[in-house]
Amino acid sequence: MGNFVGDGTWIIRRSPVFIMDGVVSVSSGMGHRMAIRSDGSLWGWGSNFDEQFGLDVGFSSLVPVMVYEGLGLR
Repeated sequence: MGNFVGDGTWIIRRSPVFIMDGVVSVSSGMGHRMAIRSDGSLWGWGSNFDEQFGLDVGFSSLVPVMVYEGLGLR
């Protein structure tokens, strides 16, 4: 399990860092993070080795990657 803050580094942060604009909801799991933006898009970063993002690619990401384009939020 890594230090998946989402800022593109492995540095352990002791204070908040900016990751992305327009986030309305965040969820955190064991080694991965998910965020929903105000446009309804779903983003994930961290471990995806067990397909936590719902993507069958088996990679980890140090920065947010779009998982779903729009959830239809208004």
